[in-house]
Amino acid sequence: MNAIAMLKSIQSLRGIFALFIFLHHVLVFAAGGDSGVSFFIMLSGFVLCDGYQQKLCRNAITYKSFIVRRLVKIYPLHLLCLAAAFLLLFQEQHNPLVWLVNLLLLQSWFPNPAIHFSGNNVSWFLSVMLLCYGLFPFIIRFASRGLRKFVLTVLTLLAVYFIAIQFVPVEMSNGIIYINPLFRLPDFILGILLWQILNGKANGLIQRVSEMGTGIKTVIELAAIAVFIATVAIYPSVQERYGLVSLWWPASASLISVFSLFNENGGFVSRLLQIKPLVFFGSMSFSFYMVHVLVITAARRLVENYGLTVPVAAFIISTLVAAAVIAYVVWRYYEKPVTGRLLSRLTR
Repeated sequence: MNAIAMLKSIQSLRGIFALFIFLHHVLVFAAGGDSGVSFFIMLSGFVLCDGYQQKLCRNAITYKSFIVRRLVKIYPLHLLCLAAAFLLLFQEQHNPLVWLVNLLLLQSWFPNPAIHFSGNNVSWFLSVMLLCYGLFPFIIRFASRGLRKFVLTVLTLLAVYFIAIQFVPVEMSNGIIYINPLFRLPDFILGILLWQILNGKANGLIQRVSEMGTGIKTVIELAAIAVFIATVAIYPSVQERYGLVSLWWPASASLISVFSLFNENGGFVSRLLQIKPLVFFGSMSFSFYMVHVLVITAARRLVENYGLTVPVAAFIISTLVAAAVIAYVVWRYYEKPVTGRLLSRLTR
């Protein structure tokens, strides 16, 4: 998107939601996993429009080139973390087919948690994103034909989605509604729709934002945050088939919309989100996401093997620091340079 870019505030939100997912995995923030995954999938659809919609619609980039670029972004880090998971878990997970499924990022298609949560637990998300990437060029070309037609199509898709989840057995809700790529497509498509709406009105919206006072902007930012907090509050009482995914759509859309529009022209919250350490952490949030469960697993095993008694708070803080340090090293000395070299070689 030219007028509305994913700038510092959104980058910081990536880091915050990565922390929410971490807190979910250390059993502190139950809603952190569901909210974080929905936010990231929706944001992916939103951001991909910024980088690729015009190129794809003008045929300035081929389908093959687009897919190669997306694979280069995720596969090197996936392979590194999968190798680490193998060294950590091979004594528990013996089936070579499970590791092959992980290698090919097909695990999300299996409703069995022994498969989709095998290897590096969190990489099932990448399995979902592969489908999203594969369909994105087709979705975006369809969306470009007209907003009204695209909105009607999305509404029809959502109707089908809500009907379909009624037939999913309760015991399979997580394995299908939460994990299966087809059931996560609505998150991604809603991100695309959000971009179409905001981009279509970008100049007018940005002009209005620039004319607002700081106080009004802050109120709007706090309202978006309030939507998220309210969603967290009702989360425990909502049926699982809704709480896993669709419950989070309004909150994610609110946060992405407000902070992508405001950014440097925003209120007090936007200014807080532009604090350099927070923006920096957001820039390496993918590495943090990919390594944090491995760090937690290794830390728990260390505590168990040596019979250590570690206070919960101390365990959480120590694993968070360790995961952040390892994520930085991986991001700085592996993810960035390897991705850069591969992109330069494969996309000439």
